[in-house]
Amino acid sequence: MIARLGRRFAPPLIGVALAAIAAGCQTQPDLSVFVSPPDHSLLALYRAHSSGSALSEGRAWLNAGDSARAVEVWSGISALDATETPLLSVIAVEAFNAGDYGLARAALQTIVVRDPADHAAQFSLGLLLAAAGSHGATAALQAASAQPALREQAQAMLGAPVDQAPERLGWALLAVRYWPYAEMALTRAAAAPGFSAAGMAALAVSREYQGKDGGLWMERALNAGPDDAGVHALRTVHLRLRGDYAGSLIAAQRAAALAPGSPAMLAQLGAAYERLGELDNARTWVERAQALANGDPRYEDLAAAMAQTEDAALSALLDALERGDARAP
Repeated sequence: MIARLGRRFAPPLIGVALAAIAAGCQTQPDLSVFVSPPDHSLLALYRAHSSGSALSEGRAWLNAGDSARAVEVWSGISALDATETPLLSVIAVEAFNAGDYGLARAALQTIVVRDPADHAAQFSLGLLLAAAGSHGATAALQAASAQPALREQAQAMLGAPVDQAPERLGWALLAVRYWPYAEMALTRAAAAPGFSAAGMAALAVSREYQGKDGGLWMERALNAGPDDAGVHALRTVHLRLRGDYAGSLIAAQRAAALAPGSPAMLAQLGAAYERLGELDNARTWVERAQALANGDPRYEDLAAAMAQTEDAALSALLDALERGDARAP
């Protein structure tokens, strides 16, 4: 079920929650309230730096197009209590994108302390705390679930293992396509003994979906699990994201050969053929996947709309991998 929710709610690159805070769940944050006209950016930088206000200097750097420098300046602020809530939302988004999770967390916590009914901030904070393995994730997600627009997403995450092993949480976050949070949880898992080969491949895919390089982790996954069907299935996705459709097909064929009884693997093979324009082969493997699925509703989209095969196959794969029933025996 979690993967089906991911198709409807998952954000493209950054977390849906952080985007929702700054964007009201619909649009990108309007920074015009905080910034000066572009023609005066250098003057604004000079004045902001001269004033000694880190908030003003950060706004000026953001206006000048240097979000990394803005986050660097804001990270030096010892307390955010006096910061206006809209700017705190912007700080949370920019800090999260820059990988400064401590600053993002501080900004979000300041928001929810000020207004516990800010459900979007609660949801963001819950995801961030869960991915980081920090206390308070469940409480924040429960608070977020009071908002009808966020209830289903929050409850889905409350059903995930937020208080358990980071690799399991990473799989749950991957299944709903919360790529940045999945990367956080899986990176934490990678620092502990027992990190699986499939987990390494999942970490690679979570990075690639954000436009980062996941090649090193995929290489490690292949070395650790050369005969793991899940690794090769995720390599199918990894190569597809890189535009290597021929290589993606080879990986999908390998995954299907290692786990011929898994509808998730066969569906990925169908998606790989479809990407290459081989629709007859795509239809053949999708039909075989459906036959093995015994009426599983996750596979209904595959035959109903071949144009959506790739997306539907990915959802089925992520859900199957999260449940652990699509790995190599």
